[in-house]
Amino acid sequence: MKFLRRTVWKTRRDRVQNERLRQELGIASVKEVLETGQLKWSSHVITLEEHKDSLKTMEYIPDDKRPRGRPRMSYLEYVDRLCRARGRDLRQASNPAANRECWRLWLNASLR
Repeated sequence: MKFLRRTVWKTRRDRVQNERLRQELGIASVKEVLETGQLKWSSHVITLEEHKDSLKTMEYIPDDKRPRGRPRMSYLEYVDRLCRARGRDLRQASNPAANRECWRLWLNASLR
């Protein structure tokens, strides 16, 4: 953020929020970039064949006893949560995953 503040000639003393600077410069937050990358990877894994290890790992549900506390989120649940935050269900989002161009357009549109 220090570099971005220097590019627009703002200091911390000017009391401009980081989010406002990002909007001004048209830069996505680190969280959004990471989530987009994770959705891109999940679309790649969804299109894989049934016998691939990556797909098996993504669909894995543990059978053993879980520790106390809040249950851990599986990878599919996490990807579903990301898709819902962008306005689609995982089942709806996995259909266009086979069509890469449609998936790419949806990811880019949901970033804006």
